[in-house]
Amino acid sequence: MNKNLLSVFYFLLFTIILPNLLYSQSITSNSIIPLLTDEKIELDGNLTEKCWESATKITNFSQHEPDNSKPSSELTKVAVCYNSNKLYIGVWCYDKGVQGIVKKGMKRDFEFWRDDIFQIVLDPYNQQTSGYLFIVNANGARGDALISRLQNGNFSWNGVWDVETNITDEGWFAEIEIPFSTLKFPDTEIQTWGANFERNIRHKVEQVRWQGWALDNDFTNLMVAGKIEGFKNIAGKENLIFKPYALGGLSFIAGEEYKDITKIGGEITYPITNSLNLSTTFNTDFAQIESDQLQVNITRFSKYYPEKRDFFLENSSIFNFLLNGSDNLFYSRNIGIDKGNLVPIIVGTKLTGSLNSTNIGLLSIQTDKQNDLMSTNYSVGRVEHNLNTNYTIGGIFTSKYNENQRNFAYGVDGSYSTSEFLGKYNLNVAGAFAQTNTQNGKNADNNSFTFYLNYPNSFIESAFLYNQIQKNFNPELGYVRRRNIKHISYELDIKPRVNGWLGIRNFYFAPIEFSTYLTDETNEVESMRYELTPIGFSLMSGDFVKFQIEYNYDRLDEAFSMSDNFEFTAGEYEYNIYSLVVDTYGGRRLTSWFWFGVGDYYDADYLGAEAYLQYSLTSKLSMSGSYSLNDIQRDDQGFVSNQISGRIEYSFNPKLYSTLFAQWNDEIEDILLNFRINWIPVVGSDVYFVINQRITTESKVFDLKDMSVLLKVIWRFAI
Repeated sequence: MNKNLLSVFYFLLFTIILPNLLYSQSITSNSIIPLLTDEKIELDGNLTEKCWESATKITNFSQHEPDNSKPSSELTKVAVCYNSNKLYIGVWCYDKGVQGIVKKGMKRDFEFWRDDIFQIVLDPYNQQTSGYLFIVNANGARGDALISRLQNGNFSWNGVWDVETNITDEGWFAEIEIPFSTLKFPDTEIQTWGANFERNIRHKVEQVRWQGWALDNDFTNLMVAGKIEGFKNIAGKENLIFKPYALGGLSFIAGEEYKDITKIGGEITYPITNSLNLSTTFNTDFAQIESDQLQVNITRFSKYYPEKRDFFLENSSIFNFLLNGSDNLFYSRNIGIDKGNLVPIIVGTKLTGSLNSTNIGLLSIQTDKQNDLMSTNYSVGRVEHNLNTNYTIGGIFTSKYNENQRNFAYGVDGSYSTSEFLGKYNLNVAGAFAQTNTQNGKNADNNSFTFYLNYPNSFIESAFLYNQIQKNFNPELGYVRRRNIKHISYELDIKPRVNGWLGIRNFYFAPIEFSTYLTDETNEVESMRYELTPIGFSLMSGDFVKFQIEYNYDRLDEAFSMSDNFEFTAGEYEYNIYSLVVDTYGGRRLTSWFWFGVGDYYDADYLGAEAYLQYSLTSKLSMSGSYSLNDIQRDDQGFVSNQISGRIEYSFNPKLYSTLFAQWNDEIEDILLNFRINWIPVVGSDVYFVINQRITTESKVFDLKDMSVLLKVIWRFAI
């Protein structure tokens, strides 16, 4: 083995083993037996039914933060009941300081990190690889996500479930109802599920858990969850789910007459098994209910915009295939969108779910002709098999096909994850290989290789990534920022805890955060970034501060422009940026986040700033705003970008809320306005009223450029 590679291997191994010799904590397992009941449970948050009195209650919650492993400072109880069709979870959050309960959020998918909340993770297959996250606060606001071992969670998923809460002088209480049809689970008579519960007592900066309270564990780490044992004869399979929609409205473009907008379509889902669904979408509407957040781009690479369309979001995590950071072999915004314009969808089908230990995802979309675009088929297939609790292997295939062009991509990947590395620690290892094939294209040097090693623990966190993307690697259904590169990155974070010394909970040092790109063909350095965090700390109050020094090297093989009169010429550049980050505690009525940076950018002087403020007037009304600045100056030339956005949210109740969102930057010189009312008449159905406006400020006079007014009704029928 090459001596340099051997040295890197020993260094990485040393940074992983050392902390385990210095720092340890034990975790005990536990389980609960759910109560089968035929009693009708009225969802009102009062927990007065007899089944709640009879059910076994969990009370052994331990602190994750701030006094790790100590008992919760407030009594918390959880009970689980069920009938053949629905799961019920009762929650008692007693609180000696009821007036301090933080309950700012009310809408669906609220900002849960700012509130007193209760969280549930469920792993119906008990394989410790994937599951569901459910979040509620004292207002009865709901949030949910699909979780998996190597991903932070797909928070765009909206499951069909409900909750009602009640606040008294003793605390706050919740009744949660989850239809078994919302979940995927084995088709067996008696079942054991993985499960865990967490309460965030935000006004005390305290976090308590039933299981997995060790500092090294994230709450969504299913490997340290407890068990719900003994579900019997549950039924989660509905015969057919039909979600039609009707859309109507008007659109206006300056200088033209109003145009009617009418469209009817929908989605039919056939549950093949408890855990496998076949869906078909027809006359698909991909109108954006919420506007994309504008992004100012001062780099030479394209920006990544997240998916917002419901059909692609449902079970989207199944299709993830890691390449490098946000790079992925499948990027759904390549379907139905061309250069920012919507392309009509004729029909689409999707098969997603699980068969025993295998996750399956199949998707095929046919787009219609539009202008000079041909009718095109977009397809992707993904399989991931869990060999056991620790190992997974998988494969993917993507296809973009029309009469004139064919593009295919295929790959295999695998991972190993454990929470018992050297006894008690988390370790993730993953690898992937992918290849593309393009008709009339160059199909040599068309591969991608990825190796990833992650040690995500509380005292020391360490991560290593190697990714090679060859020059002709061309996944037209994917997202790849750079080709013909070898990317090597390594990060080491050290977070010693001092538990209250000078009000500090723990220090944060990052002596190494290194990333370099080499030109694949020549192995010459193309760009490099080294970031040092000499000091950072989180306070017992929940606030966080850190100072960073960033060194950059970039080789420009060709010039790139920031504007018509400001560009960076080809050449080699070295520059430094010094920055300060301040993140204030989210549980306060006024919260904020700030970043300030100063230094160089290529051969110019640089000043940058970002700020975010949110103020919650009541639990129903909140206002937030953000501002970003990039000021780049060189001699008598300069480039300055300002971006401002603001949001006002008013919630009548957890199922009826409104948002006004506005954004502007001086690059496009347009104000984008999005007003939205969302009503949930029945859980699983939605009614939207939306007004979108674009107002130009180019001539210093506000002129309406275009506008649309939409009413959209989506209704869920289950047979």
